[in-house]
Amino acid sequence: MGDRQNIQTAIAKHEEWMAGRTNFPAAWNYVVLQSWQDVSANPETGYLKYATKFIEAAKQQNTRPILYITAPYSQNMAPVTEPIEKERALMEVRLASELAKQTGALVVPVPLAVYRLQKAGTSLTFRYKNDGHPNQCGAYLTACLFYAAVFNKSPEGLPLSEVVETKIVDRKKPTSDPDGNPIRRVFTDAERKLMQRTAWETMEAFRKGEF
Repeated sequence: MGDRQNIQTAIAKHEEWMAGRTNFPAAWNYVVLQSWQDVSANPETGYLKYATKFIEAAKQQNTRPILYITAPYSQNMAPVTEPIEKERALMEVRLASELAKQTGALVVPVPLAVYRLQKAGTSLTFRYKNDGHPNQCGAYLTACLFYAAVFNKSPEGLPLSEVVETKIVDRKKPTSDPDGNPIRRVFTDAERKLMQRTAWETMEAFRKGEF
């Protein structure tokens, strides 16, 4: 209930801000609309309802919307041999795909990428055990998906090979991530290439409707 109240308050503040604007600012290139366990098949509730409203606002200033589908429930915190909550994850991807077709929005389908990795079995983890947010692998995979979605080309070959966590849970341990590991994660070449390749293959599959 507390979370719902926070969401309602945030929405009310957004609507108040929009109603009070007389002129939109100079256009941004993109605006990211992030889901948060609120994707429902009912277009009159949750993410679909409000993403549609913000897409309309973005278009007024020639800004391209990006539907960032997070699906934290499907991100594994331990090695897996099969997908977590497959049906829910793919349902959210399908709904995002339909909204994108209607509105011209780009989509960053994180649950589809995670599903594809989990389907093959993976020792990589994408969220913390002690925190519901993506860990360094989750952040890197997501960044690769954004790159593929925005530039419409593969992130394969990009040299970036590390992610540094900025969320410090324990101020007495400023060099530890939420699970107590070093905040800086350097990926092996195999890990980096796998996540880059998966991001591109995911975007290709998404555009073809293969999910």
